[in-house]
Amino acid sequence: MTTTVRTIGGVSIEGLGELSLYRSSLEFDGEWYRVFTSGFIHFNIVHLGLNMLVLWQLGRLIEGVFGALTFTTLFVTGVLGGSLGAIIIEPEHQVGGASGAVFALMGAVATLQLVAGQNVFKSGVAPLIAVNIALSFLPFVSLGGHLGGLVVGLVGGVIVGVSRRVGPQALALAPSLVAALGFGVAAAIVYVVDPTQLPLNF
Repeated sequence: MTTTVRTIGGVSIEGLGELSLYRSSLEFDGEWYRVFTSGFIHFNIVHLGLNMLVLWQLGRLIEGVFGALTFTTLFVTGVLGGSLGAIIIEPEHQVGGASGAVFALMGAVATLQLVAGQNVFKSGVAPLIAVNIALSFLPFVSLGGHLGGLVVGLVGGVIVGVSRRVGPQALALAPSLVAALGFGVAAAIVYVVDPTQLPLNF
C-alpha cells in the first residue's frame, strides 16, 4: 500500500512512518533498514488482515512441504523484491505492508507447481495472481511492490522446484540459493538508489 509524499530529500513530514519505505529516506538519510522493515508494517487493519490471511494460506503450502527455512528465505527475499519494485515504479510514495512478500509466495507456489507438472489454473494459484495483479492498479496500492515481489517469488520458486527435482542434497541447499538471490536483490536496491554505496564502483 502507498501514500503520496509531498516532499523529497528525506525531510520529515506528517504521516511518514519511521519504518515505511520511502526512496528519499534511503538516498538522503541512509535509512536502508526501511527496505526490510516496510514489509512488517501496515497502514490499517484491513490491509493487515488481508495480507495475513493469504500469508497463512500460502505459508502452510510452502512450509509444510519444504520447511520453515525455505519459507523464511522466500518471504524475506520477497520483502526485498517488493521494496525494489516500489523504489523503481513509485519512488515518490511511502510504501508499507507484507504484500510484496505475499506476492513472492504466490509466485513461488506457481512455479513450484509448474515444475512439478501441476496445472496452476486448476489449483487456483494462477487466478489468484491474476486477480491480485488487477487489484494492484487501484489507488493507494503499490503496483511496484506487488510486481517486484512476484518476479522474485517466481525466480525463487524455480530455484526450490529445480533443486527438489535434482535430489535431496540439492534441495537442502535451496534456502542458501534463495538467500543468495535475496542478497542480489538487496544489491540491486542499492544500485538503483545510490550505486556509490556498493563496494565496487560500477
